[in-house]
Amino acid sequence: MALRYPLIICICLLSGITAFVNANNSGTTIGLEHGFKTPPVTAKPQTWWHWVNGHVSREGITADLEAMKSTGLGGFTLFNVSEGTPEGPVTYMSEEWWKLLEHTKSEASRLGLEMGFKNGAGWSSSGGPWVTPDKAMQEVVWTEKKVTGPLMLDTVLDLNVAAIGIERDMSRNPEVNKRYYVDRKIVEGYYNDIVVLAFPTPKKERNGSPYLIKDWRGKAGYTKMQNYVPDERTASSEDIIQLSQIIDLTSKMDSKGRIHWNVPQGDWTIVRFGYQPTGRSNHPAPPAGKGLEIDKFSKEAVDFFWDKSISKIIAAGIDQDNKALQHILIDSYEVGHQNWNKTFESDFKKMRGYSPIQFLPALTGRIIESTEFSEKFLWDFRKTINDLIVENYYAHFATLAKKNGLSLSAEAYGQFGNANDFDASGKVHIPMAEWWALHPQENHTATAKLAASAAHTYNRKFAGAEAFTGNPSRIFEETPRNLKAEGDYFMCMGINQFNLHGFAHDPYNIAPGLGL
Repeated sequence: MALRYPLIICICLLSGITAFVNANNSGTTIGLEHGFKTPPVTAKPQTWWHWVNGHVSREGITADLEAMKSTGLGGFTLFNVSEGTPEGPVTYMSEEWWKLLEHTKSEASRLGLEMGFKNGAGWSSSGGPWVTPDKAMQEVVWTEKKVTGPLMLDTVLDLNVAAIGIERDMSRNPEVNKRYYVDRKIVEGYYNDIVVLAFPTPKKERNGSPYLIKDWRGKAGYTKMQNYVPDERTASSEDIIQLSQIIDLTSKMDSKGRIHWNVPQGDWTIVRFGYQPTGRSNHPAPPAGKGLEIDKFSKEAVDFFWDKSISKIIAAGIDQDNKALQHILIDSYEVGHQNWNKTFESDFKKMRGYSPIQFLPALTGRIIESTEFSEKFLWDFRKTINDLIVENYYAHFATLAKKNGLSLSAEAYGQFGNANDFDASGKVHIPMAEWWALHPQENHTATAKLAASAAHTYNRKFAGAEAFTGNPSRIFEETPRNLKAEGDYFMCMGINQFNLHGFAHDPYNIAPGLGL
């Protein structure tokens, strides 16, 4: 999850705390005593190894990996991050970067270390400069126009370009744009219409105080989808939009947004629904690795991302050195919501058995037919979002990894995601958790139980964890003796593979693990 200040500890004293699983690399049963003295690679802890914003050297790679080997680590996961560090001499995915990656593979193979890599630059989540707006995460946006009939309407319906996440968050905190979003210009102009709907304006809305379903933004997939309970209030007939009253005006709007409509008697609301990129980027990524996050609903987008980056990382170097490469990691999900894409309408219809289009006013918080009726649609809407992310992102990523002889590890949860964490954790080969050193453990026990429960339920051999992540207020102040109880605690919670956080690459011969 987030930084992740390097926690520098005597890794050698922690190398025996991970569960043995009583098997060596060939699967041969070994005695507990012998296994404890000479644990197999599968029983050893690993570490997350960070290349920080282009500060990388060939000599430093060798020194770091030899230090990992000598202290008893079984392997590492390679990250490329920035996190406020001035840009170094090695540009991400430049010719020199690829040479250093090949050297890393070769050295890991020589030393017998298991190698993994984070699926993209930064630690969250899956994006890059090659991701075009049409393959990025999308959200539903809309504009509204109130009219009173009878009237021959001839006007242009505005676009809601200001609804994009960049603009919303920039208004609260300008600095957030630099870290979590791409430049506004990258997605500017990418907008697609969904439908134009009109309906009689509810009475309370005409009076300026609309009656909205409770927690409607979350229920419409704009925030983390959890802990929402149905709105059990009974809406009056004056607050309700009857399904039969909703009129599709899409055919009456031209390509420039001009609408011609003979408005019936009464007060009407016209809503132009569309979708556009959320603008979220992978972070904290080196500048050359930063770009739009891929569409999490689309196998096609995942394939595109894989071909542009992961397949090249797998292919780098010679086949002999690739034997060290064992896994890919998706870190915790921190890239916000997505609630539409170009195939969502057809996917929804296939999964739920009806079209969502006529029900879209419920995404604005309005009541259609009844509160219960609207809640049922919004549940179907969220269920479809979840199923698409779980199947087309996590499960498809795992399938691609397996086809390439690799396993997929994932912290398949996040404060800002809108998928079911347990469903997602069940699709990966190694469900993972996290905890931060000397933080209140109640903050992280839930992820440990999530990973362990998913591993048990879905018959996974390992339940992993990002372990002992550095507490910024206590850097270099703690010893393995102070931390051991935490390690014991999370083993008791069901975690049997530790990934020590973290090991910052040292390109300048300061000391392995100290970084810059």
